[in-house]
Amino acid sequence: MELNLISSAVSTIEFIFSSTKAFCNQQRLGTIQALEDVLAKNTVSARILMPKADGYNEEDFQRLKKINGLDIRYFNYNSDIRNKTLIVDRSESLVIEINEEVEQGVEVDIAQEEKTHGSITSKTKSKQQQREKEIISFNKIIGLSTYSNSRSTVLSYAAMFETLWNETELYEQIRHSHSKLENANEQLECQYKNQRDFVNIAAHEIRTPAQSILGYAEMLDMEHIGSKEYVIPILRNAERLRRLTEDVLHLAKIESQTLKLNKEQFCLRKAVLLVVQDLINQSSRYNGKKANVHLVDGNWERGADRGYDIIVEADKQRIIQVISNILSNAIRFAKEGDVSIGIERKVRIVEADGGKNNDNDNNSKEVIVSVKDTGIGIDPDVFPRLFSKFAVTFCRGGTGLGLFISKSIVEAHGGKIWAENNTDGKGATFSFILPINY
Repeated sequence: MELNLISSAVSTIEFIFSSTKAFCNQQRLGTIQALEDVLAKNTVSARILMPKADGYNEEDFQRLKKINGLDIRYFNYNSDIRNKTLIVDRSESLVIEINEEVEQGVEVDIAQEEKTHGSITSKTKSKQQQREKEIISFNKIIGLSTYSNSRSTVLSYAAMFETLWNETELYEQIRHSHSKLENANEQLECQYKNQRDFVNIAAHEIRTPAQSILGYAEMLDMEHIGSKEYVIPILRNAERLRRLTEDVLHLAKIESQTLKLNKEQFCLRKAVLLVVQDLINQSSRYNGKKANVHLVDGNWERGADRGYDIIVEADKQRIIQVISNILSNAIRFAKEGDVSIGIERKVRIVEADGGKNNDNDNNSKEVIVSVKDTGIGIDPDVFPRLFSKFAVTFCRGGTGLGLFISKSIVEAHGGKIWAENNTDGKGATFSFILPINY
């Protein structure tokens, strides 16, 4: 009768299975195949509800979900439903009681039968005999069955189906919302930890130079005579405070997405040379020794040859900040080692669709600035978060914001920044690219 009901469907078929075992048994009896045959006519749609449980082949489930006109949903919570319900065209219903204890035993018997006979089944029994045995076994599972074409009865079952169907959708929405809340909570915890760490770091970074400035200022006041010996550390620590303040302000602008670029045309080589000279002078003035910074690619101070210049349109002060951050890190990590900085103009060939492009106007022009040091290199554990906030805070001092800010500035210009350890095992190289139009 069940197969006849399915075959007679005109518009809709709705199933509620009490368990995945019941669903698997229906596959053995050919009920699901009959359902697929009806759906192949493209005039009928079907919906299936069954509890979420282990034991059903996920590949088969995914195959069924791809059948046109068939929608399957799992219960993801406990259900007291013990009957199998079939509703056809909202005009007929068939409710079958399922004895789950007997069902489990029958499933074991059938599996054992298949395991015992296997490939020799065709020699000892006909397929019809085997099917008859399965039907007799499944009849043990079935209890009272109730057929109805009463409008009120069928619509009651249909209402139950719709309620259950909508509950599964609501459950999925709740589960998805819960997952989003968990992710949001993890992000908030991470932000809280970062803020707490930053407050601790910033407090330390402010306290150290502030105490130094106060100490040397008191010594100057006690002597009543200006001494360069005291002035230099005051200036050095005041510069440290200034940079910390700038880092905090830049961080606030980046995170609030209010970082604005004041673009202008300038010579990038001259900007790099200016930063190098400033850092060398600061090193000599404050530390009493000259930083070992070398300029690659010849005489950078040539100003007469305009072809030697590399003109970029960018925010000059922010690009200078990027160069200064990278160079300062290189000098600090290199200690007594060497630091070299190079700049190179490149043309990246852009191929048109379907082949090579020889039109030079369509090629992408860019400039690469690279800073190489002979220090200790980059710890592999730090690499994945190298350009994140506070990535290198605890290993070499500082706020850990320099590379994060540099990355944000370069990307705001449409460029890219990266780092790699040197192939000779000594130190690392930091590089960034900026697009150019000149």
